[in-house]
Amino acid sequence: MSLSIGQVLNNRYRIVHLLGQGGFGAVYRAWDTNLNRAVAVKENLEISEMGARQFTREASLLANLHHPGLPRVTDYFFIRGQGQYLVMDFIEGDDLHKLLEKQGVPLSEAQVLGWMSQICDALTYLHSQHPPIIHRDIKPANIKITPHGRAVLVDFGIAKVFDPRLSTTLGARALTPGYSPPEQYGRGGKTDARADIYALGATLYALLTYHQPVESLERSLGAALPSPRSLNPAISARTEAALLKAMALRCEERFQSAAEFKAALQGSAVLASAVPSQAAAPLTAQPLPAAPLRFPWAWLALALVVVCLVGGALAAMGVVAARLRLPTATQLSRPSAVPTLAADGGMPAGEQRINPADGARLVYVPAGQFTMGLTAAQAQTLLRSCSQCPINTFDNSQPAHTVRLDAFWMDLTEVTNAQYARCVAAGACSPPPSSSSPTRSDYYGNPAYDDFPVVHMTWEAAATYCRWAGGRLPTEAEWEYAARGTDGRLFPWGDQPPDVTLANTALAIGDLTAVGAYPQGASPFGLLDMAGNAWEWVADWYEPDYYTYSPEVNPQGPTASQQGWRCGRGGSYYWGEGFASVAYHDGFDPNKANAGVGFRCVIPANP
Repeated sequence: MSLSIGQVLNNRYRIVHLLGQGGFGAVYRAWDTNLNRAVAVKENLEISEMGARQFTREASLLANLHHPGLPRVTDYFFIRGQGQYLVMDFIEGDDLHKLLEKQGVPLSEAQVLGWMSQICDALTYLHSQHPPIIHRDIKPANIKITPHGRAVLVDFGIAKVFDPRLSTTLGARALTPGYSPPEQYGRGGKTDARADIYALGATLYALLTYHQPVESLERSLGAALPSPRSLNPAISARTEAALLKAMALRCEERFQSAAEFKAALQGSAVLASAVPSQAAAPLTAQPLPAAPLRFPWAWLALALVVVCLVGGALAAMGVVAARLRLPTATQLSRPSAVPTLAADGGMPAGEQRINPADGARLVYVPAGQFTMGLTAAQAQTLLRSCSQCPINTFDNSQPAHTVRLDAFWMDLTEVTNAQYARCVAAGACSPPPSSSSPTRSDYYGNPAYDDFPVVHMTWEAAATYCRWAGGRLPTEAEWEYAARGTDGRLFPWGDQPPDVTLANTALAIGDLTAVGAYPQGASPFGLLDMAGNAWEWVADWYEPDYYTYSPEVNPQGPTASQQGWRCGRGGSYYWGEGFASVAYHDGFDPNKANAGVGFRCVIPANP
């Protein structure tokens, strides 16, 4: 069962966004509402009674693992008829797939070998358990590098306990073309710890060559694996020899343990200087031209051969179907510089891209339906939080009504001073009429405040910037959906009123803060600062009764405003908690530039 953004699982874990998905389940970023911290929730779709018993047994083993190279498993549960779930630490940082994409060329051998040495330690720990635990899905996307420079092996889970009496590990098979050894396809061999050795060697191959490894089944039928040094001459001969031995097709010819593989890597002359420090070292590119990644598309046709070779047993295990449903994240590709190429439904919620025009980080918000506005009960709840507010303060935000929207990309945070300065330097924008904020005389133009939201923005100044950045101001409905998700919450993080850990409202410091300073206040799609800090202009004209006749699909707001006002959203550092509600609907004079009014932009996913 696919989990929805904002859904609370097991009365505790609120789903924030999808991290990855494959044939056997998915991994989500979630928020532990009991302990107020980010977690990763891995969903396994094997729901048979036998699978449930196996899940409980194996999850108990995983919950007792403690190693710095592995996330801790903190909870597990089975929901009958739905799925099985592991809850793990959420590891901050980029995975090696993303780092490789950002680099655009092979990674530094010294740096990579240091990380691989740490992963070998984690595998040695897993493989030495009783019974041994086999990861079985090692690849660049499943190795994260923390802000402190440590490599952590993530996405380990159920169906990986090795039973020597059987021909493979218990449970469902995980397959990633290029990284899975031939025995993992059910060709009669036992899948044991040496499968992880192959996958780690293939990962090293990809990181040092910027080429995806040739699929192991293609190699079994005669396809050649290009030597690493032919693709990157800067690779040392000893490192090449070690990774090729790890990727031997016959498991007997590989290193027989992760400790052996580590020892071979440590024999490389470059490793002596590659021990990671507590601070992450910067990535250093090899002095090579940016070679395009080579994709072994032949594995698609080869799948038909595999079916013939393996027959009904392989089909019964769903291997072929799983291979054809592999997520695109398992392939290496250059990052897209144009966020609009994502069609509706073509990206997971919360996916991020960089807007090349202004450097803003964009978040993908998929098409969907939600309840916009406040119910009468919600309005009364907000009114109670505002002792001096008139009784009709939240009437304009009613009635609650259903809205359906197309997909779009939205800026992760409010537009910053530094981003706006780029538009000014390009001659497309005018400088703000004032450079101050309530407690700072040199707010705009001072590098110390580059990452703070630009303010003193008229509506037209905000709209001009968004056009320059390739987008537009969000509609009011888009803004509320991105801030609220689908569960009707009052604030981006839920129904809890804001406090000093969630948002910069009148309860906080009395001035603007850097964007993204309140990660615990993220919206269900992962957007930041949707409550407090600066008010945000949206595209719509303002009319108090618009919700009584607003269309259901992609509402654009009224065609005009009797008062000549435009809508603003999100509250600010000087307004109380009720006005920070995602559903609060109000209007302002678009020609006034205020020290508390900024904006963010959107780019439609289907222009």
